[in-house]
Amino acid sequence: AGVDLESLVSLLELTPPGMDEAVALARLMQLLGDGKYGDFERVVIDTAPTGHTLRLLSFPQFLHGVIGTILSVSEQVTAFSPIPRFFGQMVGDDFQQQLRVSKASLERLMVVMASLTSVFEDRDATSFVVVTIPTHLAVTETRRMLKALKQANMSAQHLVINQCPFLGRGASGNDMQFAQAQSAVTRIVEETAACRASSKELPSGLSESEVDALAQTMDRLARQHSDARRQADTLQGEVGSDVRVYRAPVFGEELTGVLALDRYAEVLRASE
Repeated sequence: AGVDLESLVSLLELTPPGMDEAVALARLMQLLGDGKYGDFERVVIDTAPTGHTLRLLSFPQFLHGVIGTILSVSEQVTAFSPIPRFFGQMVGDDFQQQLRVSKASLERLMVVMASLTSVFEDRDATSFVVVTIPTHLAVTETRRMLKALKQANMSAQHLVINQCPFLGRGASGNDMQFAQAQSAVTRIVEETAACRASSKELPSGLSESEVDALAQTMDRLARQHSDARRQADTLQGEVGSDVRVYRAPVFGEELTGVLALDRYAEVLRASE
């Protein structure tokens, strides 16, 4: 009889996906069960980017695999007498006891994670808010996140689309300002073209190269606005009526501090 060394090596090399987040969430479950923290009305968890969050959701399945590997290795170690002595020299005399303690700890963690999963799946207790921006790559990642959440019975209830360039600065949000700027640039370009044809002086006070640069910049912004609007509209149409969608414009400054967050909240409320 012998020990499957490949299984043992795979156990030692395992890197738990989402381990940091899982430990933090396990601690959160302990806090939620503590009466001292019963006064909190809402707990906000700002998760890692899409890939890390998806790995976090797969943690319970990973945990089952770890425990299965430990049990398998433990049985093989028991059947192969030199192994306990070998590990006893490395980690202590009672390797089997350490395996049992580790297994018990993992089983307790499994119970905590199972409780956490039930909380995640409870739509009355948990609300997932997915945040994105209206670009092709970000929307693709958002689709992946929404699909994974749905498959895990943790459907998102809110979707926030930040940095929408086609929205105005006001709380009502519209693209009138951009349309006015686009109209002004179009007028300057047309006047410049007419002056070129008649060899007259440019009325705008700009050189021809400056007018050309202004026109190119406006064309690029127009494409960005159009692409962003298409991405936002497509995503909103895909999520359906079960998900509340909020849109926020591009702000002229970085939003930091309570007052700025209040302003951001006003914009989100107005976009419902």
